[in-house]
Amino acid sequence: MKKRTINPLTESDIISLEEAYRTSDKNHVRERCKCILMCNSGYDVKELSEFFGTRRQTIYSWLNRWEFAGIDGFLTKSGQGRKPTLDVASVEQFEIIEQAVHTHPQNLSGVAVEVSKLLGITVTKGVLKSHLKKRIIVGNE
Repeated sequence: MKKRTINPLTESDIISLEEAYRTSDKNHVRERCKCILMCNSGYDVKELSEFFGTRRQTIYSWLNRWEFAGIDGFLTKSGQGRKPTLDVASVEQFEIIEQAVHTHPQNLSGVAVEVSKLLGITVTKGVLKSHLKKRIIVGNE
């Protein structure tokens, strides 16, 4: 069976990958950069999949994305990922949450239950906590 490899990395590729590995605030970018560097050092797909705890197909995908788009292939494009349950910019949702907080002070679980009923969506305590933190940050800008 032929071993899957990538084209040998140039010195500038290695520097870019190492820099992104050290400085990226996104774990998936760091992980994929490390994978490419390890592949360049001679690790095969089986070893990489064991090291990263992923399926072999995932490693093949990372290698293909590197060869097609470089580090940019590792970045999450806008519109991808899970959409937020609550909209930080929604005045209507904020008013409902604010009213629920006044009804259930110091009881975030109670607020989550009431907001879920009023909005007709499942809002957990964690979602509510995250939303309120974002709302404070957005409101201070």
